[in-house]
Amino acid sequence: MNHLLIDFENIQPNNLDKLDDENTHIWLFLGANQQKSISLEFCQSLCRFGKNVHFIRVKKTGKNALDFYLSFYLGKITEQDPAALIGILSKDGGYDVLTEHIKDNQLAQNIARITCLDEIQSLPHAKQLEKQQPENDQTTLPAPNNSYSSKDLAAVLRALREPAAFLPRLYNNLVNRIQHIILADQWANYSADMRQENAEKLAAALLRKGLISQEADGLLRYHLDADFILNRVQERVLANKASTVEKLSNVIRSSLLSFAIESSAADIQQFIENLVKQNLIKIQQNKISYAPFRQPEKPKAYQPETAAWQKITQLLSKTNRPNKLSGLRNLLKSQEKSLNLKTGETEQIIAYLQSKNRIQINNEKIIYLS
Repeated sequence: MNHLLIDFENIQPNNLDKLDDENTHIWLFLGANQQKSISLEFCQSLCRFGKNVHFIRVKKTGKNALDFYLSFYLGKITEQDPAALIGILSKDGGYDVLTEHIKDNQLAQNIARITCLDEIQSLPHAKQLEKQQPENDQTTLPAPNNSYSSKDLAAVLRALREPAAFLPRLYNNLVNRIQHIILADQWANYSADMRQENAEKLAAALLRKGLISQEADGLLRYHLDADFILNRVQERVLANKASTVEKLSNVIRSSLLSFAIESSAADIQQFIENLVKQNLIKIQQNKISYAPFRQPEKPKAYQPETAAWQKITQLLSKTNRPNKLSGLRNLLKSQEKSLNLKTGETEQIIAYLQSKNRIQINNEKIIYLS
């Protein structure tokens, strides 16, 4: 089945006319402030899906309240329908860590976060899934060993990163080494089929994460150095674009865990500081912005109001005009109301007079140039 989960608090599509109503479930997550503002056009487009429309009302407002609801129902979907094709319609990059976890553990046929309905076409068509489902359309729960163990992945990575580690050049040899040497003790009580299946899942995870790659000649190349892994984590973190320091910390922690790397609060803080030093992010009042940054607008050069400038030139054209800087300041301050001057504008006018070569100041004395 297809499942589209809509974060209606984040994105309100006009309609769902582009979606196929066959074998598609719509999960509409409504924040407390959206439950009375659904348009008639959108309601009409929902009618096509009939009983496959599910309204989930978030009863209370609060930070990330809707996110928790969506995550809960997403878990129920993957549990009941492991062959599901899932799309999450939201601009919230915080869901990316969750979708990646589901992909890595093969808990769904496919899953992606999308920001508009046009992107749903990037996922396999629903009919492809129908062919893979049993004829009675009854889904079954995955076997207990359907997903690889993060603990096992960490053990494999530690073994492969040993200074004198043997790194098989053939994929099948790597699978065999994982089950017969690296994890032989841990899997001693497993059946041969279970060892083979789990080893294949771990090798596939290494390939999917980019920790190994297969050359044109079929030989494996390993990418296990710390710099490579940290660069991959950094790419994921920057692509996620978490909006706050708290969310960024969670993304970093989850991304590191996906490479079987445990991290402390100090490690995450250092990671964030490195992003700042590289000028990849900026943090202001707990909010994060990402490069490329907007260039600050250059302040406009001061220019007095036209009416005020005309009055000032008239005052300074008189024979009794001040010949000292203090006298000029007093004159301008005495005329603040008539000139409609703002606080501090007196000094700006004096600087403006100099920039326009109307006066020159020498040891507090004023020389008029025009």
